[in-house]
Amino acid sequence: MNKRDCQAYLDRWKLVEEIEKRELKSASPELLVRQTLAIWDMGRALGFSEQIQLEKNLWTDLQNKWKSRAK
Repeated sequence: MNKRDCQAYLDRWKLVEEIEKRELKSASPELLVRQTLAIWDMGRALGFSEQIQLEKNLWTDLQNKWKSRAK
């Protein structure tokens, strides 16, 4: 890679960052909560959340409440 290629790569990531910021600002709270729940589920499945465990019933209740509101 040369300097021009490296700079083009960095410039593309700046554009991606701007798009992500716009998407985050326009996202509804419900979408953000659904995405957060999905990330937490993935983290639990991969074993990343063993240090901070929510009581299983509490977690299930929270998920069910948000899923039922979205319908």
